[in-house]
Amino acid sequence: ALTQACLKRSGMMRMKLAVASLILCLVFAGTSIRQGDLDAITAATSASTPIVTTLVLTIGDPVMLVDGMRTMLEAAPFIRNARTLVPVRAIAEALGATVTYDATLRRVEISRYDMSLALILGEATATLNGSAVAIDPADARVVPVIAAGRTMLPLRFVVESLGAIVTYDAAARVINVVWTH
Repeated sequence: ALTQACLKRSGMMRMKLAVASLILCLVFAGTSIRQGDLDAITAATSASTPIVTTLVLTIGDPVMLVDGMRTMLEAAPFIRNARTLVPVRAIAEALGATVTYDATLRRVEISRYDMSLALILGEATATLNGSAVAIDPADARVVPVIAAGRTMLPLRFVVESLGAIVTYDAAARVINVVWTH
């Protein structure tokens, strides 16, 4: 019971801090470390703790919140053809991806780990991990564009391709992106 209470108190800390916290709890409680305690330490420290990254964007506002920290976007998100378009670099990088742009081909490439996504300005089809996929199967007018001198991509398609979840509050015009990794 003491071991469980100490582990709970140590919360989602990294492995070394969790182990140190548990050992200190046991020492100050005047108990010795038993095999059950060692098993609890091993279980608590070997389980991977998911990390959650959250992004909050507002239509028309060039400020994005990344885990509560203000980040300036190169341009404000806007709606075209009932879809939100965003300057993709800051968003993709906040989700752990890298972005490259080939001006000659008018092609944006987003990659993370073993995932690759390529979009071409004005094209309704993208390439995801080598396979062609419609950006928006319901509306072929939803395509990457240049606006305000920036490459703007459909937010939902990009972040869902990166494995994040998107919600939209139409009344507040606020977009929430959550990526658990």
